[in-house]
Amino acid sequence: MAWLGWRVIAQEEIVATQRAQEQLEQSADRLVALSRGRIAELNQQLNQWMVDPPRNAQIDDGMLVVQDGVAIAPFPPSRLLYRPDPPRDPEAPPALFAAAEALEFRGEFEAAGAGYRAFTGSTSSSVRAGALLRLARTYRKAGRKPEAIAAYQQLTTISAAGFANLPAGLLAIHALSELRGNAADNQAFSDGLREARWTLDRGQFLFYWSEAKRLAGPVAQPAALGLTEAAYNTLIRWRYEWPAEGDEILRVGKHPYLLVWKRGVSRSGMLVMDLEALLRQLARGESYSWAMTDRQGVGLAGQREGAGRTHVRVAADTGLPWTVYTGAPPDTLGNAARIGLFRFGLVLMLLLLALGSWFTVRAMRREMETARQQSAFVAAVSHEFRSPLTSLRHLSDMLVLGRVTEEGRRHQYYEALAGETARLQTLVESLLNFGRMEAGSQNYSHERVDVAELVRSTVATFESAIARKRISATGTPDCRLNGDPAALGVAVRNLVDNALKYSAGPVRVEWESSDARVMIRVTDQGEGVLPSELKTVFERFVRGSAAAARNVTGTGLGLAMVRHIAAAHGGEARVDSVAGGGCVFTLVFPGAGPA
Repeated sequence: MAWLGWRVIAQEEIVATQRAQEQLEQSADRLVALSRGRIAELNQQLNQWMVDPPRNAQIDDGMLVVQDGVAIAPFPPSRLLYRPDPPRDPEAPPALFAAAEALEFRGEFEAAGAGYRAFTGSTSSSVRAGALLRLARTYRKAGRKPEAIAAYQQLTTISAAGFANLPAGLLAIHALSELRGNAADNQAFSDGLREARWTLDRGQFLFYWSEAKRLAGPVAQPAALGLTEAAYNTLIRWRYEWPAEGDEILRVGKHPYLLVWKRGVSRSGMLVMDLEALLRQLARGESYSWAMTDRQGVGLAGQREGAGRTHVRVAADTGLPWTVYTGAPPDTLGNAARIGLFRFGLVLMLLLLALGSWFTVRAMRREMETARQQSAFVAAVSHEFRSPLTSLRHLSDMLVLGRVTEEGRRHQYYEALAGETARLQTLVESLLNFGRMEAGSQNYSHERVDVAELVRSTVATFESAIARKRISATGTPDCRLNGDPAALGVAVRNLVDNALKYSAGPVRVEWESSDARVMIRVTDQGEGVLPSELKTVFERFVRGSAAAARNVTGTGLGLAMVRHIAAAHGGEARVDSVAGGGCVFTLVFPGAGPA
């Protein structure tokens, strides 16, 4: 009875832990689905705005920049504080003022002022601006401060006029802030820069912002400065070869921004979003701790907390630009009473083991190992089914409730439904095939197989890994064996998929023919297999310590299927650890000989 009580306690602890893990996985899947949906929405908006740019776009925590030829249009306009090669306001020909300037430089300020005043009534705004700037400068040299202030004030009413590649209005506001030094002038100067009232390049903006801080003392940093810097860097890179569309994370200082862009023949557009604010909005209402990191593992938002149990959805698997972490608070992982009860059961079990016979101990160990493997298998399969089912439920609910109104978004949702359905079908077929293998009812065809063609066609299915140069395939020519191409492809695919999950570097797939044998090797650069696990790694339901440490999902059947397929073809499956980390999985088959 005591042994049975311990079994019940152990099972309860396993179920509680499994339930907590399932809740973590659901939370991570929900964040992944929300992230995918938000990126799809941003792409949809960008497509629409590139065709019909908005006039009064209000984009929360972000900015739209449309480039039509050489013209750059930001929305909202106040969030692009500077830009590369900004258009210059028209400037009056300097020759108009040459005679008056000669008098000014000789110190004949009264005569020079008269010469400049002759142009202040011009119908050309650029001529009036040039005359007023020179007149104010002459007054300042002559020590006539009130007249200089009056000239600068008059200049502030003239727009679209430049002087020395700078907006005349900016020069006037700056000068007034220097001459009078009152709070209103300083505020107008800093507000004008903060609201992008003048079209400036990066150097001009940074200089005049430093002037605003010098004149007004400590002032708040412009809220749009990070958005502007991210957009500026992208506009500079657009001058060189860049993909037609995409998304990436760009950091300004330590703050992350999300860029989504599309480049057309004549018009290009990009959305610059405050990524930390966007992610916090997506995760609003989550009951578990969460965190997002970029592909290098640097934090974007949230905190990686919890009681030692987390769930990870890596960017390489989700297709997102970030990795999702969820962590369980302590109260979801069991309470002190359950732990105390479990310890009491363990002590009781040890006492019973000490009093029992060797045969009873052996039977109990076998029983517990079987229960553990079955529970681990059920948990793994539950997870593998739950991830696509969660996505299917979420997407179908959105469609049924009519929340997806745009045709483009509905098509994206349908594609996602089809992909998750195919994933479920593949999982079910894999389980059925393994069941047939275990029962000995799996039928294999026997035909001549070109090993090079078999391996290359299998490796080609890992498109994302090939794109990132994480996988290579090389081998000797004229290498053949007799067997079932489909089953052999499953074995090779399982080994490559397993290697990609654990490898920290590129995965090598090699094949060769030697001594009437054909060998296919898959080498990874992961953490390797512990010596104590080498004998059991091909057994069903067995998942190594590396899988638990890295929280890699799986059913524990992949390598077992590899062993079954190898044995059915008269071969064997081997595994060897590599010095310095990683391991080599080798399939050995009888060769088919020359044709």
